[in-house]
Amino acid sequence: MLTPAMALPVLLFVLLVLAAVVIALVARGRQRAPQRALTAAAASRPGWQGVPAPSGADLARRYRYQSPFSDPGPSFQDLMYGPLPGGAQAEVFHFTSTFRYPPQGPPQGPVQAPPPPPVVTRWTAAAVVFPRPLPHLLLQPGHDALPPGWPPGPGRSYDRAGCGPLWTGLRGYSSDPGAAAAVFTPEVLGRTRALGLDWRMDGRTVIAFAPEHRPPAAMLELVDQLAWFAALLPPEALAAAAGQPDPWQGPSIARPA
Repeated sequence: MLTPAMALPVLLFVLLVLAAVVIALVARGRQRAPQRALTAAAASRPGWQGVPAPSGADLARRYRYQSPFSDPGPSFQDLMYGPLPGGAQAEVFHFTSTFRYPPQGPPQGPVQAPPPPPVVTRWTAAAVVFPRPLPHLLLQPGHDALPPGWPPGPGRSYDRAGCGPLWTGLRGYSSDPGAAAAVFTPEVLGRTRALGLDWRMDGRTVIAFAPEHRPPAAMLELVDQLAWFAALLPPEALAAAAGQPDPWQGPSIARPA
């Protein structure tokens, strides 16, 4: 029989084991909570799929040409994809780039000074591919360099200097003045600025990225924003865009984003 002095250490050991099990279960539940939220968000839309940990190989081959997808150390997480009304197909995911500094200078004695910590940047990206070509149109914060190959042809640039204070902090481009007049509204400019969106219409695709990893509901809202931008286009702009000789079909291995 255990004496009180002998039973106390055994009781403490059992309590410690139980506490460790509870902590492990809570941590595991917290890790799975974002995965459950992503799966539930995708399941709320007919035909959509959620993949909390997608194989990055396919996405990395299709998203690698333009910054931030061309930034060093890319990784992909939290993919959702599915159909939209009217025949469009969409996907949205989290993207992380990690820049690691090289060793700083020659070794100081037998030990080399460690490099600075890596710089990690997080994005939420989305693409909506339509069954028809769209006019070339771009709207982005600041005055960053245009994507490779832009501008694709004759068009007009839009900014604060040429278009007034509504364009503060934004820069736009459109190959079709009618499309620009329909899409570059105060509401669209305000939403783009508020969300920090960098987006463009290119071929059959509207593609965008925004800072930080947005929660699943906000990821789907980003998809809806891109579809809404395209819905603003007047029939005349769509008719003119239909004559593009080789419209971009969306992110692919042959023609990546």
